[in-house]
Amino acid sequence: MTLPVWARRAPARNVYRSNASGTWEIYAWDRTTGTSRQVTTRPKGTSHGTIDPTGQWIWWFSDTDGDEWGGWMRQPFYGGPDEPIGLEPGFPSGIALSATGEAAIGMARPGEGFTVSLVRPGEPARVIYEHAEAASVAAISLDGSLIAISHSEHGDSRHPALRVLRRNGTVVGDL
Repeated sequence: MTLPVWARRAPARNVYRSNASGTWEIYAWDRTTGTSRQVTTRPKGTSHGTIDPTGQWIWWFSDTDGDEWGGWMRQPFYGGPDEPIGLEPGFPSGIALSATGEAAIGMARPGEGFTVSLVRPGEPARVIYEHAEAASVAAISLDGSLIAISHSEHGDSRHPALRVLRRNGTVVGDL
């Protein structure tokens, strides 16, 4: 199993990956009750998953056949139906979750480059940033106002730069 990732504002709620079922899947662990449950059950396993800072939602990437092409889903921490996020399919390129329910999701698509979409509760996902070269979402502030992405300059993915965006996609600065 992997090390657990805990919810920043509810540290007793954790997610981790384990291959106890025979494939790598996402598990939820409530340290208060000592219980854990398997969140995903997929023939080829699940490689990407995390928990939001409030501990309410587990987010995981649903690829089509173990090929890393697909989309993000979320599920309540204690179980319930999986909810698709509503983005066009692609390759996962980072996810960051705020304490206010916002998600910054990076997706890569061959021939189209990289996009960052902002998902806000009760609103459709919207693309706020596009980049032709390799990039990934690195972090989001707890209040959701700032998003950090790691991106390559001029195709040099070995030496990425950090770019900070506002939630509307305006570039604040590069580091």
